Amino acid sequence: FSNGSSTLAEERKRTKNTFVWGDMFRDAPMRKRFALAALIGFFTQWSGNALLSFYTGKIMHIVGINNPRTVQMIIFGWTCWGLVAGTSVATLISPRYPRRTMFLMGTIGTGLVYIVWTIANSKAQTGSPKAVIPVLVFMFLYTPFYTLGWGSLTYTYLSELFPYHQRSQGIAVQQLTGRIALFVNTYVNPIAVFNIGWKYYIVYCVWIAVEALTVYFFFPETKDRTLEELAFMWEGDEAWNKVRERMDEVMGHQGHELGPIPEEEDNAGHVTNERVVNAVTP
Repeated sequence: FSNGSSTLAEERKRTKNTFVWGDMFRDAPMRKRFALAALIGFFTQWSGNALLSFYTGKIMHIVGINNPRTVQMIIFGWTCWGLVAGTSVATLISPRYPRRTMFLMGTIGTGLVYIVWTIANSKAQTGSPKAVIPVLVFMFLYTPFYTLGWGSLTYTYLSELFPYHQRSQGIAVQQLTGRIALFVNTYVNPIAVFNIGWKYYIVYCVWIAVEALTVYFFFPETKDRTLEELAFMWEGDEAWNKVRERMDEVMGHQGHELGPIPEEEDNAGHVTNERVVNAVTP
């Protein structure tokens, strides 16, 4: 209690002199948080998921699958697989391991999927009938890779990056950049896919590599730390020292209100402190 209340008090002290969105530019640590929130918004939409979700039929056509019934069966199977794989990964795997590890594994995995797609599609243009197999296999592998990071940890990670008073603003920035990325996807993806076909996948291969490098160099690890510990992870010792001082004041005030632990007399007339004895006796 003292930890949480002291952290919130220090957060209020730091934000009371700024307008509601002034925290975005308040200091270097806060600017870093909002920059990461903006990047996360772009990454959740520009990791290849929009292309696969909206243009699966065109992807199948590029590798020679033109039967409408076959295409619909593939889309239906992939959708069902997305429900099973997505919920399983999000509930059983992603929360158990370090955040950066999950983001890196997921991003690198989606990048490998697009590399295989690019190679397979280039082979399909030469008339190789076997090129369709890796395209279908890695299409189904894409879902668990994406869910490892961007599909399951986005809001968990944002909640851990931001202090309590700026958390909603950070999520709002992530939503804004995510909608901008989705808007670009809506108007760019169809034009690119229908004009240059599989060569457009190369753009995603390069972009996902940029995402992986960004995660590796700039995303901090937040797992197994309390929200109070994470509130000032970039502010340095000064902020933490103030929190500790306030914690000491709160604990001292509580101890004064409770008063000394009453002493009790045992049957032999000896004065004992039963709670202290019980506390130290193994």
